[in-house]
Order: sequence, then structure tokens, then C-alpha cells
Amino acid sequence: MIELYKEREKYKVAVVQETLISWIEEAVTSMTWGGSKNEASRTLNMEVLKVEGKTDFPNGSCVVVYNAADEELMRYIITKKSKTRSSTTIKYTARDIRWWLTRSKMDKKFENMTASEIFQSLCKTLGINTGTVEDTGVKFSVLHFLKKTPWDMIITALTETRKQSGKRYTTRIKNGNLELIEKLNQTAQWVIEEGVNLIDASYDESIESTYTQVKVVGKDSKGNEISAVQKNEEAQKLYGIMQEYISQSDKVTQAEVNAIAAQKLKELSVLQKSGSIKTYGIEGVETGTGVYVIDNETGLVGGFYVESDSHKYSNGCHEMSLTLAWTDELPEIEYQAPKES
Repeated sequence: MIELYKEREKYKVAVVQETLISWIEEAVTSMTWGGSKNEASRTLNMEVLKVEGKTDFPNGSCVVVYNAADEELMRYIITKKSKTRSSTTIKYTARDIRWWLTRSKMDKKFENMTASEIFQSLCKTLGINTGTVEDTGVKFSVLHFLKKTPWDMIITALTETRKQSGKRYTTRIKNGNLELIEKLNQTAQWVIEEGVNLIDASYDESIESTYTQVKVVGKDSKGNEISAVQKNEEAQKLYGIMQEYISQSDKVTQAEVNAIAAQKLKELSVLQKSGSIKTYGIEGVETGTGVYVIDNETGLVGGFYVESDSHKYSNGCHEMSLTLAWTDELPEIEYQAPKES
């Protein structure tokens, strides 16, 4: 059955320069693309045969990749090209439009605006085309940023929205437009199984970053030292006592210290797990999507979220490598108001 996944794939690749469109799929020797949870944009690396007057493109050109059904799969802007005299190919690096949200630092003050309104305002400032922008609902009296990138401003506004409404929002690229949509819980859309389409898998467990006890110390409004200790007794029976010590610089109450200790223990007392797989490529699988893995040899069995992905296409063969996560987490940046001068 695994032979079904070895059929040659065919992608169409166009490079757009203003009104000029160049179809170069016959000259493309390899493509790799991917992204991760902590990166703003996805990246495409492409190697193209040197064809005089036909395959040498300037930075800023747009690369559009279609599948055999003429459906647009991805759209990137060339940000780097490399040539050597001895090589018969040109190497290109291209990124999606979210990269531009990381390339400027600004001072911005947003008053009585939602995260979606902040998103639209920043995209308009940078000349980024937008598609669907869902209303995030939560309006902030003021969010003031100094020397921050637009991407950091957007992630901060979405983080603060999540704190108040519990709703999670994420960005996506669709037909070259940047969109903001609510991220709903999803079930695994693709099955990756040993003997079918799985090439390799790895699974690690570790307690080297695990703590079974947390102590938090701080000072109250009168300057008196207060502290709290939280223990995971079940984990201590298994792994022993390993204590993390956290010092609070701001004035806190006993209730706040207790809450911090409880939350940190919840985060730190778990077994550290990591998993990764290599499989035949599937269109649409990228960071944030769900997959169901069946590999009894390593014990990777169940539903997972893709934390990072790397696709490789060469000679008609498409393979991908995925790192897996047990929970569907989004990047977070908490708001800190700038200090008054």
C-alpha cells in the first residue's frame, strides 16, 4: 500500500513581475517549504536551472505554486537569491507576506480598538492586502507600544483578547491576502500510519526539565516577605523532589503568590515529551493542523498537532518532516505598558 504514496507529483510554478508571468516548473530542480509555531512567516527555498533570460528573477518577485488541479497552494515573495559561477542553478529564498510585519519597529498607540481593528490598521500602514478579518470583539481602552514590530503588536493584542474572551485567533494566507480568523479546535484531518505512508518516527520522554515542587517568594505592600510552596506528590513519588525557586520583583499578595505557584507547578511538573515523523508529503499539512499517527514501534499513536513542518519536493517526489505537539498552542506575548518618562 505504501507504493500509492510514491507516485510522482507535479507542481506548477509561476514567477510574477508586475504584469509579466514566467512559468518555470520545468526548470525547478528542488523546492523546500515550511514554518513553525514561533515564526511569523513561512519560507520557501527553491533551486532553479540557469536559463539565460528566463530564470534570473529580482528580489521582490512573487512566486506562486499550484497543484495539478490548478489550485493555488502558496504564494511567496523572493527575498534572497544566490548565484555562483560554477553552479548550473540559482537558489532563491522567498517568504510570505507576514514577514513584512517583522521588518519594521514602530511607536504606536491604539485607543478604543479591538485586535482585529489593530490588525487592519497595521496592514494598511504597511500596504499588506487583507481578506477575511473576523471581529475579535474585545475592545481595549489603550494599547501603547514603543519600538515594537507590527507582528509583536498583533500577537500581543490577540493574547490579551484570549485572556478576556477565551477565544483564539490566528493568521493565514489565502490567495495572497492576509487574513485573521478564529482558531477552532480541530480533529485530525490526515492519518499517517506505519506500513502505509510513514517513513520514520521518533519519540522522546524526559524529566530533565521537570520540577515536582515550586516555591514562590515575594514581598507584600508593607515589605514583608511572603511565600508559597506547591507540590505534586504523585510526581515526587515517581521522580523525587525537584524544586523550582521563583522570586517576584513586584509587590504581591498571598493569594497571588499561591496562584503563581499553583500555575507554575501545573506547567513544570509534567513529563517532557517530543515526537517527530517523516512521511510522504500531503498538501495542506502545515504548522497548526491536526494529524493522526499510528506507529506502534515508537508509541506515537493518537491525534497530534503539527508544531513545525518542512516539505521537500524533488524529481516528482514530495516528502515532509513534522514535529508534533500534544496540545494546540499559539504564540503569546503579554502586554506591558511602557513606563512613563
